[in-house]
Amino acid sequence: MSAERTDSYIAYLIRLWHESPDVWRGMLADPHTGERRYFTDADELLAFLREQIEQKSSRHEAHSSTAGNQ
Repeated sequence: MSAERTDSYIAYLIRLWHESPDVWRGMLADPHTGERRYFTDADELLAFLREQIEQKSSRHEAHSSTAGNQ
């Protein structure tokens, strides 16, 4: 897969489980690096995903504007 194509998406495996009736926990694994992150609640997991999307969008916009100038 080309670098351009892999740069156009984000892939994670997300595992969610109950620790008690009102408490959810989560684990997010990056299949490309094997890195795992653990989360104590849904808000924390969603904040991480939002941040990743914003970073990916910023890098994509910067790359697009640089490529357009060539």
